[in-house]
Amino acid sequence: MRNQQRMKRVSQDPEMLIRQWPSKVFAGLLLGAPLSLGVLGDLGLLLHVSRQLDQPEALLLRWVPGAVWVLSFCWALALRSGLRAWGGLLLGNALIWGLYGILYILRVAGWAAL
Repeated sequence: MRNQQRMKRVSQDPEMLIRQWPSKVFAGLLLGAPLSLGVLGDLGLLLHVSRQLDQPEALLLRWVPGAVWVLSFCWALALRSGLRAWGGLLLGNALIWGLYGILYILRVAGWAAL
């Protein structure tokens, strides 16, 4: 009941929406870029893609960051508040870059032939 009243209040207050969108836009732009590069790094480590553009996987992998950045930007705009957009994208960055660190350490140490 309380959530319904709150949603009704937010949807009827255009000032609330005007105050929230700049925070969402900056969250999507500023935190979407490192998120997209982290996904690129994770996929590169998992697929054993070289830095040279001599493999078809490397050429296809170059398109991933743009798509991830656009999706993260749209996701940030779809959230209810700017604080949730910042928090969600920060959490996503922490998870993606944490996974990258683990994969990199395993690959350098030779413990996993991913």
